[in-house]
Amino acid sequence: MKSPEFTSFKFPVTDFKRLETPLDRHGYRNYYCTVDVFDLPDMAKWNKSNVRDAKARGKVPQAIRESLIENPLFGYGNRGITLMAEKVDFDNKSKTVEVCFDGNKKHGIYDGGHTRLILNSEKENLMSMQEQQDESLNRFVRLEILVGFNSMETTYIAGARNTSNQVRDESILEQQGKFGEIKDALRDQPYYDDIAFKEYELYDGNPGRPPKPISIKDIVAILTMFNTRDYSSLKHPVQAYSQKSECLKRFGDDVNRKDSVFKKLAPMLPTFLYVHDLVHLMLPSLYKDYARKYRDDVTRGDFGRLKGVVFKDGGLL
Repeated sequence: MKSPEFTSFKFPVTDFKRLETPLDRHGYRNYYCTVDVFDLPDMAKWNKSNVRDAKARGKVPQAIRESLIENPLFGYGNRGITLMAEKVDFDNKSKTVEVCFDGNKKHGIYDGGHTRLILNSEKENLMSMQEQQDESLNRFVRLEILVGFNSMETTYIAGARNTSNQVRDESILEQQGKFGEIKDALRDQPYYDDIAFKEYELYDGNPGRPPKPISIKDIVAILTMFNTRDYSSLKHPVQAYSQKSECLKRFGDDVNRKDSVFKKLAPMLPTFLYVHDLVHLMLPSLYKDYARKYRDDVTRGDFGRLKGVVFKDGGLL
């Protein structure tokens, strides 16, 4: 019985080949095909498997866009798109390929998300250019389709394929499903959909909307402050504000342990985050109240200009 997340795409190709490897006996399969950019289906909903959402703007998207529009050799210069699929069927008579995805197995685009986004957004522009020239533009893109890999293996491949633009720790941890307890704890909170669990995450993967404003790094950093196993009154969790990347690394190591402190703390996250926001909300007025009561120079009670809390002449400033 097919999963409700099971989806297939059928499209024409100009060429299709299987690359045989020594690991074929383990069930792994590696296919390559060449596709006219006009025939490439829109797989936007299957970009969540990628370690980060694609950006429509920036140096990389702009370079892809310029190459696509201006250079007939685009297909040779572009790295193409890598797909992870349940299975692939090729009809030699009609020269069509059918790629099948199972969402429960994290199938979809694993590399080339920017290319997919630019190709889809520029199709009308390319069509207009083709009509003006009254001849085919001959723009094509290469697809690599991998079949037979489990979730741990796909996570490794996703990270390895994206090392040219280093994948951040939060993206890898999300790919590995390490934020499960955090998601369960915060799922009913009104800000849940605003949390980016990878380094660059859009609302529904829509490039027309801004990226999500709350970073999982900040949430893990706040969680770190309550880690009484690794920190104490003598050893403070300074990484929570000075090295959030270090907090992510410690989190990633900890959640693999049977006695994971982060998993134990996760259910209390809504309270931790509430207290965090409450302190930030109340601190300016509390500081000003202190200045009025205990300092002669009230004009210096400007919280916005406060650089730190220090002791001077035996008193707290």
